[in-house]
Amino acid sequence: MIFEFIYGGIIFLGSLITIAITVYFKTKSFEEEYGKKVDDIRMWYNAKIMEKIEEIMTARKRVKPFHDVYPEYFVDIHYKEIQELAKTVATYERWGKELQRGKKYLRETAKYLVGVGIGGLIIFTFLGGGLEYYQISVIGGLLCGLMLLFIYVAITSYHRLMEEIDELETKLGSGEMED
Repeated sequence: MIFEFIYGGIIFLGSLITIAITVYFKTKSFEEEYGKKVDDIRMWYNAKIMEKIEEIMTARKRVKPFHDVYPEYFVDIHYKEIQELAKTVATYERWGKELQRGKKYLRETAKYLVGVGIGGLIIFTFLGGGLEYYQISVIGGLLCGLMLLFIYVAITSYHRLMEEIDELETKLGSGEMED
């Protein structure tokens, strides 16, 4: 009787580890699918950065300096433009890290799947041992529940990221992209 539970736990753990390995190595296909989209979005932001720098430099050439040694007035006059430029640069840099974020979410999901498998193995192993091992099975169940919560958070974050990339790619393709 107890061996049936142990075999069930081992099969459960083995299947979840197989799924975890598949999810872990999905990062390559994620990068292939979304890498070009993210590069296109970054190129758009790069063009915006260049436009804003060009605007600031053109405006700078039009203004006569009050003093050659202390040209701080330039920063005061163009503070708003410089602030917008900094915001665009920050967005450009953020998009440089989005592929790593997506890979991180996939890898976290894989690790938590292994945790669920280990919790399931604990449940199946000690559940067959009788009532005296019931508390250990409850601990395994709590471990599984916690890991499932972490999986839910990682997967929803991953899907939110994919939706954001797809939405911006659609806007970029249709010319509706804004700062």
